[in-house]
Parts: sequence; C-alpha cells; structure tokens
Amino acid sequence: LIIFFMSVISLFASIFVIFIIDTVAIIATHAYQGRLGSDTTAYILSFFDNPTFLNIY
Repeated sequence: LIIFFMSVISLFASIFVIFIIDTVAIIATHAYQGRLGSDTTAYILSFFDNPTFLNIY
C-alpha cells in the first residue's frame, strides 16, 4: 500500500514538473519573441504544442 501511494505521488510530481516547465517555456518564448528569431520561437512552440508531448498529461 505504501509503495502504491509513493508511485502515485511521484506520478503527480512528474506531471506537475512537466506542466510547470511547459508553461514557463511557452511564456518565455512569447516574452522573448521580439528579441529572438521567429524561427527559434516557432520551433520551441511547435515542440511544446506537439500532441505526443501533451499526451504525457
């Protein structure tokens, strides 16, 4: 039972970390869109908008 709870907690922690990284990266790319090249922003956003990446949630 303890192992089950530990696995559930670790699963939620990993999902939370991935969500935070995803949100921060999208906000950062939007914030620096004017400074960075549009190609870099489009590449990063296409990576984070990837359906296979979103399936992790």
